[in-house]
Amino acid sequence: MVKRKVNRVGTSTLTVSLPSKWAQKYGLKPGCEVDVIEDDGRLLINTEGVVSTPKKVSIHLKKGQPFLRRYLNVMYKDGYDEIELISEDPLDQKLLKEAITMMLGFELVEAHPTHIIVRNIATPNESEFDNIFNRLFLLNLTMAKSLLEDFKTGKTMHTNEIEELEATTNKFFCFCQRVLIRKDIKNRAMSMNLYFFTAMLEIIADDLKRISRIRAKETTKISKPVTQILEKSIGYLQHVYECFYKPDTLKVTGLRKERDRLFEEIYELFDEKGISRTELKITALILSVLTHIKDIETEIYHL
Repeated sequence: MVKRKVNRVGTSTLTVSLPSKWAQKYGLKPGCEVDVIEDDGRLLINTEGVVSTPKKVSIHLKKGQPFLRRYLNVMYKDGYDEIELISEDPLDQKLLKEAITMMLGFELVEAHPTHIIVRNIATPNESEFDNIFNRLFLLNLTMAKSLLEDFKTGKTMHTNEIEELEATTNKFFCFCQRVLIRKDIKNRAMSMNLYFFTAMLEIIADDLKRISRIRAKETTKISKPVTQILEKSIGYLQHVYECFYKPDTLKVTGLRKERDRLFEEIYELFDEKGISRTELKITALILSVLTHIKDIETEIYHL
């Protein structure tokens, strides 16, 4: 909290100065118009609609220093609108393309062997956060259900679809984290929880993609017990999703029991004598998925 003195201008107007760092963050300059909202004993200042100065950054790579995707991704999440990358060595164009595809709304506007500029040209508005976060949740459910269908049919019809969906979850994950870092959210605890949830959902999507790849590579038929564990895990994720949007004390208590039963069943699977090596790898990844769903579930209590 920052204290400010109330000053008089003229005969009846009172003014309060704005914190300089806050004003710079939102591109406020003399002459800018903001909405001032009366809320009982508080005044809320809304900066939406203010055209802020784009944040720019330049990254310099020395000779022998390799380009890594995270150089661009970290700058994107930190809220930069234009990223310049200069290297003393030729840049890895394949890695560049992979990094840019994760930056929703960004395009390569200048491209040279050792110098590129990536710019925000169509990033969704920050007000789209709720919608995109919801879609991130639903994409995980869609991936899991497609995987389950492949388990049940003994085919690998959805392998490419799962790869594409996972790539989309990466974009949505990065966008959500960009908004949470860039935007001041009144409830900081809620902001931290949402940041954590997006990270867990991204990891779950990665695990589902790994299971799909193992299934495609090692075409061993998946047994009924392993298939049932995946199906129950999807049900658990669905229930966590529903509790997130419609909190209910009884349902949240039921989630704990559901989760505990699932963990017991999955531990028993590891002791099964007839389980194949492929199924062991898949079961280990399902356990990882369950663990990260549990991490989301336990944090719902604090919302």
